[in-house]
Amino acid sequence: MTTLAELEAEARRRVAAVSNDPKARLSLREAWYGRYGVGTPLDPLGYGRSEIDFMKWEIERGVLNALDAAQPGSGWWRAVNSTLLFHAELAGLVVENRLTHELVAEETRAWIDYIQTPDSPRWYKAHNSSIVRGYLAHVAAAKLENENEQYFMNEVLYRLLYAEALVVGAALGELGEWVSDPRLPAVDILCHIPAVYPRHYQLTPADVIDIHHLSDSVGDDLAKILDELLILPHIEKLYHLVAGILEQPELEKAIRNGEPVYPELGPVQDALGARKPKQKIAILGSGCAALATAWELTNQDGWRDRYDVTIYTLGWRVGGKTATGRGPFARIEEHGIHILQGWYDETFKLLESVYAERAEKRLDPRAPFQTWQQGFQRNDSTLITEYIEGRGWVNWPLILPPNEFVPGQGGPLPTWAVIKKLVGLSFEMLLGSPYQGGINPISKWILDHFFPKDGEDHALRALASALDSFELPLSDRELSILGKVVDGLRRGVTHLERGVSELNAEHDRLRRILLLVELLCVNLAGIVADVWDPATKTFEWTKIDHLDYREWIRGHGASPRLADSAVVRFLYTGTFSNLRGPSEEGGLVAAGTALRFLVESAGYKGSFVWQFRGGTGDTFIMPLYEVLMARGVRFELFREVKQVHWSDTGAIERVTIDEQVKLDSDVYVPTIRVGTLRAWPAHPLYHQLDKEQAERLRKDHVDLESPWANWQNYKTRVMERGKDFDQLVLAIPVGTLATICREIGEKHARFGEMLTGVETTATMSMQLWVRPDLEGLGMKLADWGLAPESCAPNAVVYASPMYSWLDSSQVLPYERWPAERAPATVAYFTGAMADPVETPSFSDHWFPVIQDQRLRALSQQWLWDNMGWFWPKATRPEAPNGFDPSLLVGKTPDDTPAQKLEFQFYRANVDPWQRYTLSLPKTARHRLKTDQSGFSNLFLAGDWIDFGMNVGYIEGALVSGLQAARALLRSLSMG
Repeated sequence: MTTLAELEAEARRRVAAVSNDPKARLSLREAWYGRYGVGTPLDPLGYGRSEIDFMKWEIERGVLNALDAAQPGSGWWRAVNSTLLFHAELAGLVVENRLTHELVAEETRAWIDYIQTPDSPRWYKAHNSSIVRGYLAHVAAAKLENENEQYFMNEVLYRLLYAEALVVGAALGELGEWVSDPRLPAVDILCHIPAVYPRHYQLTPADVIDIHHLSDSVGDDLAKILDELLILPHIEKLYHLVAGILEQPELEKAIRNGEPVYPELGPVQDALGARKPKQKIAILGSGCAALATAWELTNQDGWRDRYDVTIYTLGWRVGGKTATGRGPFARIEEHGIHILQGWYDETFKLLESVYAERAEKRLDPRAPFQTWQQGFQRNDSTLITEYIEGRGWVNWPLILPPNEFVPGQGGPLPTWAVIKKLVGLSFEMLLGSPYQGGINPISKWILDHFFPKDGEDHALRALASALDSFELPLSDRELSILGKVVDGLRRGVTHLERGVSELNAEHDRLRRILLLVELLCVNLAGIVADVWDPATKTFEWTKIDHLDYREWIRGHGASPRLADSAVVRFLYTGTFSNLRGPSEEGGLVAAGTALRFLVESAGYKGSFVWQFRGGTGDTFIMPLYEVLMARGVRFELFREVKQVHWSDTGAIERVTIDEQVKLDSDVYVPTIRVGTLRAWPAHPLYHQLDKEQAERLRKDHVDLESPWANWQNYKTRVMERGKDFDQLVLAIPVGTLATICREIGEKHARFGEMLTGVETTATMSMQLWVRPDLEGLGMKLADWGLAPESCAPNAVVYASPMYSWLDSSQVLPYERWPAERAPATVAYFTGAMADPVETPSFSDHWFPVIQDQRLRALSQQWLWDNMGWFWPKATRPEAPNGFDPSLLVGKTPDDTPAQKLEFQFYRANVDPWQRYTLSLPKTARHRLKTDQSGFSNLFLAGDWIDFGMNVGYIEGALVSGLQAARALLRSLSMG
């Protein structure tokens, strides 16, 4: 079977064969339209008529001549034309060979769409996509042209774009659609006005008059009407519109303040024409913190006049720890388990704005998710699994009552909504899960009020109003009464415990109720004693961050049963803190941080958890990337920061950055299409890299995101303050800073304390694609107390080391598995990963390979020992508690069970930037705020800084980025 790589090579060969022969180029295109132009005997070229006429003009002008000809051609015009030839030829080859085209470039896909369904809009999209890509890919060649030629390039471009706007009815209505039909002569008139389409190359100073419409010819009058009346007054909207149609947001960078500026952005001028210096803001890193910084910086009115924003990122994709890649069969490969909780207000607020702006600008009209709600699935449940001596694992389903509030909208939840949650959870503890089979009718009637309905409840609202009438914050007298209530509850719990000889199977419900009541009492007593500040009437969570949470609750009377319970363990495994401290302690986590995280999570809106339908990178990062690109943020991919250098001037003066690879052209397009969803590939798009480097990267499986990679970077660049940057945002994870900020750490004591004092842990993840659905695996949701529509199974406190797992089958429609062996279930697993005794230097290139093999062995043994409890029909007789790997989806239909197991996705997050930031006791004091770097032009962002609630999660990283942007704006007198 012919491969895509072979077809690409053939297309390149065809284009190369005609490269230095303009007439052969023309013949190649005429032959193509002879096959696909939908012509007639009177007009055999069909849709190709205007393109062929334009190409004849290019030949007459001489721009397609060989560069060493007597009359040399133009490197730029030739390159743009070759780009179009390649995309079209490849499209024809793909169609003729009946090859799937999921992973071809966007421009080639557009030509395929035209071939399959020829019409004017599809032709324009294909043609202009290739032309725009040619413009973007050959900026360096354009810069070699003289100033007048560059102006003319812009004129040609915006007229082509205007013709496309006409064909979709965005200008002149039905008349515009008729005028812009490429088969009719009107397009030739539009694109060949003699006064401004010169017949010679290069343009001379004498041509300036014609190009600027300053002559008095009829042709110039037509050009003036077209440009100055119809196009230029609306040029920003035009570029916004067509960038969306072509799905090429980079196009908008060719417009600045209403002026076409290709091939580079010109400096802003004031009213007197004087050049105003602009600040250059460099953001190092591309995770949530970096992207949030760029988002906030570009939210300011007139920001383009004050500064430029450039993001420098390692490797070929954007997103940091939230980046995803598309592997075999376009499967989604994550860094680990990512979800959003309903109380992440800043994250959802940003998401709503991003999706709205993307839709308004038509940046990705084909995307399946046009609103953030379409991109997420609710999950109202979790399984707090318990291990009980003599009984093994026991299921404890916890259903979190949904509500009608929308995440990111409004302020904190009203009192009545919180009360309803608490009442619902209380009834669930007493009566059981509302979705469990066999529940009695009376219990079901009570629970149906809370799960999942969200109707009005006047009694609860009345209770809320009554509570609101009390004076808040509480007075000393009310605190004393609360203390007595808590003491009474604790005595009651103790009395009930003494009356129950064995809290085993028949007493599970009572045991859990007593456990939760004790947890409530201990936390309330501790908050009143240690956290509540009666002088300031505020909660001072950081006052207990020097203590471990278990240590703190024991100090307030927690029983050993509570300290060792699954609900407490949840705080340790959920923050990957379970491997820290003595093994018998079960981990370490700062008490104030854990407690506040627990309290804040009760304020969720809509649902407790929202799962990504298309993967984190494609549902969350991609729309944000598209909007930032459209706004004018520049992304420099394949940039490895080597050192942020110490300076004694009070500002960072130099940063050393390596370019990791040599590109095949000036622009790297990092995204692919999976169906209608724009996505990130799991590896660099090698065809856009230098061929020799690409071959070595592919052959040696070089991971450009790992510092242990056996790779020599392409070139080193020292960026200088005032020339390459003015302001810096350091948004790279703290695990990497010990290397890239080594000089600062050695000479800046406070910064050095942060580098050593804020600790991290390696994590691990595994993803399984399984042929049966959950019921086929033996997991009937009703038996587990889960609803089928809003309760995807998940656990955070199951058997170590893969103690967290989540059913993520909602992503399967956005992957591309063969129909005859498509998976029905995909499950994600994660946990903290113990570090080796000694971590080797980056020169030990085998370290990641060894850790990967170690992870595979751990993961596969874990499946063999533990998965049978959840999936009882997925076991084998010789392993009744384990998992049968023959049920997995393999790479080929003939894969053995062992090969299928190897084919699943495993990820050992051992690279410094991949490690999870911990919230350990006594470490919060080492964190710096965003503006405490010690340098006037260096701002910090990431979940490792002191951003308020210092725990590693998406909302925290995003909030830190917003803080960095606002601090930077204040430094520029804009905040």
